[in-house]
Amino acid sequence: MRRLLVLVVCALAGCASAPEQNGAPAPLAVQVDSKKAEVSKQTLTEATVTVDADAIAPGPGVTATGAHWELVFDGNVIATGDEKLGVPLSATEPTALQIVGGGSVAKDAKGVQALADHRGGFPIALRGTIDFTGPNGATGKTEFAKATNLREPRMPTVVADVGASHYDDGHVNLGFNLGIDNPNPFPVDVVGFTYSISINGQPVVKDGSAGNQVQVPGSSKKVFEVSEQLDPTNFKDLDHIYKTNSMSYHLVGVLDVGLAKFDVDMGSPINFTR
Repeated sequence: MRRLLVLVVCALAGCASAPEQNGAPAPLAVQVDSKKAEVSKQTLTEATVTVDADAIAPGPGVTATGAHWELVFDGNVIATGDEKLGVPLSATEPTALQIVGGGSVAKDAKGVQALADHRGGFPIALRGTIDFTGPNGATGKTEFAKATNLREPRMPTVVADVGASHYDDGHVNLGFNLGIDNPNPFPVDVVGFTYSISINGQPVVKDGSAGNQVQVPGSSKKVFEVSEQLDPTNFKDLDHIYKTNSMSYHLVGVLDVGLAKFDVDMGSPINFTR
């Protein structure tokens, strides 16, 4: 009876010698060092920043599952996003992590021009938190942040090299070398360039197009050749050109590079090559 009474008392008291672990595991304290940020991709209107970071887990079995990021351009948050990682971490040496985020730094040609008018670049940074999971359902969240500099984009331009030659049979050959000049270190995708050309105020090309769906590499130029012939059937003032031995051209058009469209308006006298 004495032994039975002890057992009953122990059962009613809960027998503290074998407590149950009902509490949630402690948050994972993962060390994260944001090592470097770089502009890994840039267009006239977009920028992508990549942050390289190192992480060390407090113990085995920890995984970096994902990250939530904010892209900060010139002091303003311009984009947010989430990225899946799924990277197992070491508890003894740094494990490399990479977070990538991008957004729009300009919406149209006016925005690109505003950036182009600036000198010295713009601060741009990627910041946010990295999520971790570990044994027994443990989780953790650690902040990261790193800044770099974005070089301001430059608007592409259209340049023209124009020549003309006249012949005794009564016609003039015109040659236009139209170049799309990209002054940026990154490539620019061109949707197309549409234009019209007039000579001495008379239209000679009404619906011209060049450079459709081409890419102009960084710091280079794409040149398109356009030729036209003037004769008495399509140009009424040809006699005047022959008498004065001079003429001028006027080109107007639109350079379409996707989100940004640029008006082109140019002209000058044309010198005869023969």
